[in-house]
Amino acid sequence: MITLNITNSWEVVDTDNIKGRLNVMWLSPEGLGVSTRKFSHMTILNMICEKSNVNDFWDVQEIKSHNIHDAVQLELPNFEGNNLELAELMKSFMKATKFVRISGPYREYEMSEGYGHASRLLEKRKFVVESYHPLTDEQTKFVQKVIDTYNLDRREEVLIRDFTDDNVLEEQIYPMRKVDLYFDREVEGVFIPNGIPEEYTKFYVPIFDAYWFRKETGVEPAVYPTDMRQSHFSNMYNVENLSIDEKQFKGYYLIEGFGSALNAMGLNNECRGIYESVFKYIGDKSLKLLQDGVLKLCVCYLQESFITDNIIHAIHYNSKRLNINNFYVIVNDFLVQRRYLGWCRKHNEEPRFKAIVFCHSLVEKSHEISKLLEGEEIYHLADDYEDHQGSALSLDEFYKSKDKLRDNTILSMNRRLREHRIATLCVLSKNNLVKDNGVSFQFTIDKNYPYNVNGFFRDMERYNDYKIEFEKLREMEYQYVDYPLALEAKDGMNHGYGWENKLPYINSYINITTETDFVNPTGYASEKVWKPIAYLQPFILVGSPHTLKFIKSFGFKTFEGFIDESYDSVEEIDKRFALIEKEIEKISKMSKQEIHDWYWSMEDILVHNHKLFLEIGKHKADQYKNMFKELGEIK
Repeated sequence: MITLNITNSWEVVDTDNIKGRLNVMWLSPEGLGVSTRKFSHMTILNMICEKSNVNDFWDVQEIKSHNIHDAVQLELPNFEGNNLELAELMKSFMKATKFVRISGPYREYEMSEGYGHASRLLEKRKFVVESYHPLTDEQTKFVQKVIDTYNLDRREEVLIRDFTDDNVLEEQIYPMRKVDLYFDREVEGVFIPNGIPEEYTKFYVPIFDAYWFRKETGVEPAVYPTDMRQSHFSNMYNVENLSIDEKQFKGYYLIEGFGSALNAMGLNNECRGIYESVFKYIGDKSLKLLQDGVLKLCVCYLQESFITDNIIHAIHYNSKRLNINNFYVIVNDFLVQRRYLGWCRKHNEEPRFKAIVFCHSLVEKSHEISKLLEGEEIYHLADDYEDHQGSALSLDEFYKSKDKLRDNTILSMNRRLREHRIATLCVLSKNNLVKDNGVSFQFTIDKNYPYNVNGFFRDMERYNDYKIEFEKLREMEYQYVDYPLALEAKDGMNHGYGWENKLPYINSYINITTETDFVNPTGYASEKVWKPIAYLQPFILVGSPHTLKFIKSFGFKTFEGFIDESYDSVEEIDKRFALIEKEIEKISKMSKQEIHDWYWSMEDILVHNHKLFLEIGKHKADQYKNMFKELGEIK
């Protein structure tokens, strides 16, 4: 039986006597803390074992021979001066007894950037929690009480070292609080998206009918019910539940911009007389609550690709006109905040919103692929096409392909034509990488698409040379890689999800990924860039600057050393494209065996990315939880 009442040189504290300059060192499963400045962590455990007559863990007398000031750092074998023997003994004790190692919040000493008993007097608070087991209810209450009593900053003053199997400590100590979302209308139990006129309500009950909306109004919808409606992480309420005299912050007034971002902000001339903007249709009561800070505006472009600068400016000026301050815009565009703050500085405007970046395309595509590998197809957009059968590439199939040369050097999907895709296709054509290769394009939907590549080839000689390639492509009219349906004139069909086919990937080496945008100063990583990661392909990205940097922020690796990726940091369109062009030219000069060997020399990177991608997909809910947590922490 372990006892803590051993000496007057420490205090045994529970949740009722957390006060003063407390320095807790250990926390028992019963939620009792040992507070002292006289002894080290290991000395305390040794005294507990000696007085409790517990001899299962080590020789008590031998432990007394160690230097009391030895560093004992858990799971840090390379920490300078760390006593690894004592660290292993401490670990075994904690695993067997469910004791939690604590340091602080008012510690006297710390080890360099570590924690524990040693080298220098502290003048600041630091509270460290280390455990190999989930906390007991009593331990959780104790830790939370310390954090609340001393008002410890979560990021600056609390360090959680989680050695549990499922990394649960953060959630135990800081449990998820649901975010409250408010709507102007609730009809037949359906919360109608904010930002529409009363007469549009019919399109959203009992479920939203986008086809009916388009047919009757003649325009794209400005708002949809979106993936923000997640019952695990949010509650939905009618604004009528709030008192107009309420003073405390209650939650978020949600604008779900999806369908047409331009329409939502009233920037589409075709909508004049039909629809103005989401700001026009905010209810009077909601507007007052927004102005008073009882509600915060949350403009959610969660499922849109990116928002252009004119949309950013419209959000700013409309909120300024209505005196709505300090709100949030959720976007799939990692450059929004930088562009917005730069614009504010240039025009001497006070920033009114903060951007929260949520990479919806990564979360949804990784989830789709992970489910496919488990035998489940979650998107059914291709169900009517009898030749389609969803498939994804497993690691076993990847390894089995190692001894076989693949038919195609590159894979480049270009279903819809854009300026940067035309430029890329011309470069591929000039380097003999289009015919009999994994390149798709069409002049069937975009019949009269012009040769508008002046921004890419400023040198007239290059411009004219590539125009010859453009004419060759026009004569070909189209080339498809997997399904001819994708190139038929059935636009409006979403090909981003639900059309997975592993065969083009297992039969090619490198992906020339032409993103949604290249020219505008937007930051969007669509499903197009995540697909080569899913299918174990290196890629050259014809997209927004800094996209590779964004990809790496999730823990993915790119291909510097194999591909010159300096293009990612270049913002000038022609200079960035010229660097990409050089890399394509290098690829074109490699023999099939050379590119095969080059490809397999990147095996470690490809496998790392594939595994991380699937891991994100398997924990889709955690990605949404983190986004809602960020909203929940904002007051």
